[in-house]
This record gives sequence, structure tokens and C-alpha cells, in this order.
Amino acid sequence: MMDTNDLKADLEKIYGDISEWLKFAEAKHAGALVLWTALLVAAFSADKFYSLCDLKQVCLVAALLVGMLINLFAMIPFTNCIYWIKKLCFNKYKKYTGNLIFYQSVFVSVGSPEKSLDEKVSKYKEMLREEYGSLPQGKLITDYMKQIIEVATVTSIKTFLFSISAWYLVVLIILSFLYIVL
Repeated sequence: MMDTNDLKADLEKIYGDISEWLKFAEAKHAGALVLWTALLVAAFSADKFYSLCDLKQVCLVAALLVGMLINLFAMIPFTNCIYWIKKLCFNKYKKYTGNLIFYQSVFVSVGSPEKSLDEKVSKYKEMLREEYGSLPQGKLITDYMKQIIEVATVTSIKTFLFSISAWYLVVLIILSFLYIVL
């Protein structure tokens, strides 16, 4: 049988853990934004770069700005409201299911982006019923679940966008190296 106080304490811990992952994802985006800004400043600090008369210079600035835009986009509040981003993220992380704690698993396990928050809460309650033996009840418990689901969604999206930014940076470094060598 379920002890409501134990469930509430567990949900508080889960929420705290997922919130820390969100802070970490946001810190990664802030760090990447600093990196893109530093690269842009370094590019403009080079001799004769201000004129942007060379196609290579224009392409470099454009590439750096695209990297910045990816991270700026991730910093926009309510990125969890953009359906196509949620769908892409859901498809990438759909292998992570069944874990009641891990943010990407919570995001995927409660259902596809088409489902409403209430449907996702019902699914999360069902997952907790399997763990605790009875269906969780109460407004506070439901509110914790809503917060866990929403923060897990935002964190998953921010992590997804950071992976795009990181891959983009790797590709730019490889292309830059090839350009220098060839």
C-alpha cells in the first residue's frame, strides 16, 4: 500500500533532480553562447576582417552566427510549446523509457507530444501505481507530477538542442581544419 508522505518525498526528490538537469542544460547553452561570441569576436579581431569583402569571411561570420542562433533559440522561454521541436526530441529519445526519475525517460514514457498534460499525468500516475501498488491521489501529488513532466520536457528539448549545437561546432572545426590543410 502507498504511503502518501513517501510518494510526496519521492516526487520532491525527482523534481529536484530534474530541475538540476535543467540548470545544467541551461549552463551548457550559456557556455556555448560564450564560445560562439568569443569566436565571432576573434574573427573580427583579425587584420582586414572588418570589411567582409571576401566570400570566405562572409561564410565564416554566417557559420558563427548560425551556431549562436541555435543556442539563443534554446534560451527562449517556453521552447516546450514548439510542437515540431518536441516531436524531433521525442523521436531521438524514445529509446529511454520506463525510468521514473531520468528526465528524458519521463519525457518519453508519459506519451507523445500530441498528448495533453492531463493524459501525460495519467500515464505517470499509472507508472507510479506499478511502483507503489496503488494509484496516486491528491492535488499536491498531481501538481508535482505536472511540474516533473513539464521540466523534464524543457530539459529534454534543451539537451537535444545542445547536441545539435555541439555537432555543428564539431563539423565547423573539421571543415576549418580541412580548409587550412587543403
